[in-house]
Amino acid sequence: MVVVPLQSNPSSQLLRYFRIRKQWDYGNRESITADDLVFQGEVRSRFASSRFENLYHAWRMDHLSEAEIRSMIGGSDEPHFVGFKAQVVEPVGAANKLERAPR
Repeated sequence: MVVVPLQSNPSSQLLRYFRIRKQWDYGNRESITADDLVFQGEVRSRFASSRFENLYHAWRMDHLSEAEIRSMIGGSDEPHFVGFKAQVVEPVGAANKLERAPR
């Protein structure tokens, strides 16, 4: 399964999620755009684990830098390639049942 658009850098998305959430938590809602709200809705469930909650609270309290989060989460801004290949596979045990065309 491939997520569209391709998610090459999860740490950037996590940090964007943190920045938007911090604005919301501190009552700076006027600085949050409609795109931010859509993004927040799309990724909230992805970042709902206790691991991300702990990272958020450490980051918000300045105990963890963005660089440290990037190194922990990983990801890359480098372009990447995803390819697909179709292949016909015979069902198991079907080799004797199927007639094959001569080659």
